[in-house]
Amino acid sequence: MFNLINRRTKLITLILILMLSIIPSYASASEKMDYVTFAKNIIEMDSKNSDLGTNFDLSKAVTPELASFLKNRADIRQYSIKLNNNYVTNYNVIVNLIENKTVQNKVYLKFQVAKSFNYIDLPDVNSGEGTIVEMLIDSKSNKVIDMYSPGNYFDNLIRGVNLDILNDSNRIGSTQIKAAEAKCTELKDSIRDEYILENIKVPEPDVSTTPSIITRATRYNLNGNNISAYARNNYNKQKPASGNGSVPYYDFSLISGNWDCTNFVSHALLAGGATVYDTGKSGISGTGWYYRDMNNRSSSWSGVINLYDFVTTNTTKGPGGTSAIYSTSPGSNRIGDIIQFHNGSVWIHSTVVTGTYPLDDRVGALVTGRSANGHYNDNTKASDVYPGYAKRILYLYNYK
Repeated sequence: MFNLINRRTKLITLILILMLSIIPSYASASEKMDYVTFAKNIIEMDSKNSDLGTNFDLSKAVTPELASFLKNRADIRQYSIKLNNNYVTNYNVIVNLIENKTVQNKVYLKFQVAKSFNYIDLPDVNSGEGTIVEMLIDSKSNKVIDMYSPGNYFDNLIRGVNLDILNDSNRIGSTQIKAAEAKCTELKDSIRDEYILENIKVPEPDVSTTPSIITRATRYNLNGNNISAYARNNYNKQKPASGNGSVPYYDFSLISGNWDCTNFVSHALLAGGATVYDTGKSGISGTGWYYRDMNNRSSSWSGVINLYDFVTTNTTKGPGGTSAIYSTSPGSNRIGDIIQFHNGSVWIHSTVVTGTYPLDDRVGALVTGRSANGHYNDNTKASDVYPGYAKRILYLYNYK
C-alpha cells in the first residue's frame, strides 16, 4: 500500500514539474522569438523569389497585402530576367543587421543585403548588388506587416522614395496592391519595348570628331581603365577614396533624400585623369565641375542631370563628351564611360561601365556604381538596372 501511494506521489510530482516547465514557455513565446533571424529568413526567401524564381510561400509570415505586393515585385523582376536572359548561378545572400528597435508593439529592423552571383553566360565575372531593407514586425501576431527597400525601383514607383514605414498611414493597402498590379502590366510592355530598342543596330559612336565650337583648351581621352578600376575598388566601401587625392570625398547620401551615385562617378572621373574646373564661385554653382566643400561646389558634381548637361556642352576644362541612347551594337560600350538610368519620371542614377559581354553579334555593358553605403551595383548588366526605362551613355573625353 505504501509503495502504491509512493508511486502515485512521484507520478503527480512529475506531472506538476512538467506543467510548470511548459506553461511559462508558452506564456513567453512572443518575448523569446528571435525576430532578427526570422526577418533574415524572410529577406533571403524574398530575394530568391525575385532573383531565382524559387517561389517560396511567404503568406504565413507576412500580411496578405504585403505578400501580394512582394509577389508582384518578384514577377516583374523575373519577367525582365527571362527576356534578357540574365539568369544567375553561385547565388549567395548575406543579410547584416544595421538597426533594431521596438516602437510600441512593433519591431523595426534595418538590414544591409549583399547579393553575389555569376551570370550564367559570364561564369568568370563576379557580379552582385547591395541594398538596404527595412522591416516592421507586429510582436502580437509575429507577422511582418511591412517591408521596404529605399533603393528598389519597384518600391519607389508604387510607394515613393524615403518612405517612413513606422507611420501606419504608409502601410500597404488595396490602393497600393491595385497600383502594383497595374504597374506590372505596364512595366512588362516597357521592358519589352526597351529590350527591342537596345538591340536595334545603331552607328558606332565617333568620339574623336573635333567639336565645331572653337575650344580654349586641349582635348584628350581619359583613361577608361583607371575610371573602371576606381569604381571596382570603392563601390562597396563605407568611405570611398578620393579620386585624385586632393578633392575630399563626401557621401551625398548622408543628406536626406539624396543619393551618392553621381558624386561617386565624379571621383571615378578624377581617377581617370579628369581636370577639375573650379569657376571660383561661392555656394552651389551652375557652372564648372568641382567640389571644394559642401557649401562650395558645382551642381554638376553630384547631380545626374547636371553632370550630363555639363559633359555634353563642355568645351573648356574638365570632362566633356557626347551622348547616345544605350545600345548593344558593337562598339557602343567602352570601359570607363558613364551610363545613366531613367526611372520613369527623372534621370536618377549614374554608373561606370566596368565591363562588357557578348550577346551573339552584339555587346552589352556591365556597370558598377554606388548610391549609398551598402547600396551598390557590382558588375551588373545594364539591362538589370531600372528595367523598362531609358538608358543613356556618355562617351567621354577631357579638356585641360
